[in-house]
Amino acid sequence: MAMRLPEGLYINNEETFGVCKFAALRRMRMVQDEEGNATDEVKERVYDLKCRIQGGLVSVGIPGEIPEKTFEYDSEVEIVNPVVDTVANAGFGRTEANWYVKADDIVPKGQHGPGRAPEKVERPADKRSEKDGKPVQAGN
Repeated sequence: MAMRLPEGLYINNEETFGVCKFAALRRMRMVQDEEGNATDEVKERVYDLKCRIQGGLVSVGIPGEIPEKTFEYDSEVEIVNPVVDTVANAGFGRTEANWYVKADDIVPKGQHGPGRAPEKVERPADKRSEKDGKPVQAGN
């Protein structure tokens, strides 16, 4: 049985990762046909980034429709709209949890062309009473 967070955890780039440097393309996940065979279409590319605050490599998945990244090793990059998610698998009397990072793109640090700048993620607002501004309790 697998469990997932409904929409992942939206995070602050700077506070979570700090300075990120490009390391390498780790792997490409391919789209599978109806028989389960890999096609030539890329579903996702996973890159390794060296992130100072995390103290090591962080793998970040980018959609396959984004062109392959060919940054120089150790060049500073920014993660566009990162989301951290988990998957937990239960079986044989134990549960194993894994986390992963997905993003819209990875861009060179400071490169802000049209549609390329890291954007603030719109987060759902919490529900508050219009009367007193306090959080609404379940069932109210």
